[in-house]
Amino acid sequence: MTVDPAIRRLAQAARGAARRAYAPYSEFRVGTALLDASGRIFTQSGSRAE
Repeated sequence: MTVDPAIRRLAQAARGAARRAYAPYSEFRVGTALLDASGRIFTQSGSRAE
């Protein structure tokens, strides 16, 4: 199965955002990535209320 290169970049960006997430107690790091119509990727490192 071949994965679209844009999807690969999107998944890589989400993993990078998760590594930057702040989760001192649960250590459950969350990262999201959004691919817009022009091909730009936006990321967000999640923070949880702990």
